[in-house]
Amino acid sequence: MWRMKPEQIESRNELTLSEIDKLFIEAKRLGAYYLTINGGAGEPLIRKDIVDILKIAQREKFATNIVTNGLRMDRELAVGILSTEPFKLHVSLDGATEATHDRIRGIKGAFKKTVESLKILCEVKKELGVSTRIHTDTVINGINLHEILDIVDLVDSIGAEFLCQPIVIFNHPAILKLKDELWIGKDRLPEFEKIIDKLKEIKRHRGVVLNTNQELDMIKDYVKDPETAHLNNVCTYLLTSISIDPHGEVYSCHLKMGNIRNQSLTSIWNSLDVSKRNLYCRELCINPCFHLHSQVINYFYEDALLPVLRKLKI
Repeated sequence: MWRMKPEQIESRNELTLSEIDKLFIEAKRLGAYYLTINGGAGEPLIRKDIVDILKIAQREKFATNIVTNGLRMDRELAVGILSTEPFKLHVSLDGATEATHDRIRGIKGAFKKTVESLKILCEVKKELGVSTRIHTDTVINGINLHEILDIVDLVDSIGAEFLCQPIVIFNHPAILKLKDELWIGKDRLPEFEKIIDKLKEIKRHRGVVLNTNQELDMIKDYVKDPETAHLNNVCTYLLTSISIDPHGEVYSCHLKMGNIRNQSLTSIWNSLDVSKRNLYCRELCINPCFHLHSQVINYFYEDALLPVLRKLKI
C-alpha cells in the first residue's frame, strides 16, 4: 500500500459499527465460527472503534483473529483488545533487523515499534491471564530469508510465537513488478530448505513455531514449484469461507458476489456457485489450502498432543 499514490487508494466509506454488528449476527446465524479481521489489505487498528468491533465478535462467540502491523499499538489499546479474548493476534514482523523489516514495510522506525508492540501485548496477556495466542505473521521472501531463524529467536525472547507463510506472487501489476526481489530463486533453494527443516526442529524442541509440519512442508513445496502446492487439487475456499472488505463488498476467492449494503449476507452466500469447475481451481494460490486445511486437527495437535510428546521427548 505504501508504494501506491493517494489517488490509487479507495476513499473511505467503510462499514459503520452498527452495520458490522448486523453483519456479525447474520454470519453467526449462517454458521460462521472463525473470524479474521485484517483490514482488507489495510490496518484494522486504524479504526478507532476496533475494540467495540471485537466486543461484538466476543458476544457472538467467534474464534477471532486480528492481523496488525503493530504500529498503532500502545498499552491502553492492548488492554482493550486482549480484554475481548481474541483467539489469536498476528503481528506482522518481516525481519530481525531494522534494515530488513523497515525496507519491506516502507516505514522508517517500523521495526522498533513492532517489536515494542509485541512486548506490550505479551506483558498485558500475562497480566490479564487470557489465552490469546500472540505471534508473528512473517512472510518468507527473498529479502528476509537470511533472517528467518533470527526472527524466531527474537520472538521467543519476547515470549510470543512465530508463524510464517510464503510470499505469494499473484497476477497483480504491483506485485509482478517486485517478483524478482521477493521470490526465492532456484539458486537459494538449498538455503531455503535448510531453514524450513530447522523450523521443524525448533518446533519439536522449543515449541515457538506455530506452523504445523504439514504447513511447513506445503511452504517448501510451494516455493520449489507453485504447481505442487494444492491440497489434493481441490480448493476448499468456496466450501468454507467468504471475505468482506471494509466497504461491504463480498468476495469468494477472486469473485465479487455483491455488497451487504444492497442485499443480505445470507442471500449472497446462498447464491454461491459451488461446482466441480470452481472446486478444482488451478490458480497458483496457496492461501486457502494453507490457512484452512485441518484447522481443528492442527490446533488439537499444537495445544494438546505436542506438549505431551515434548515432555516424553518423543
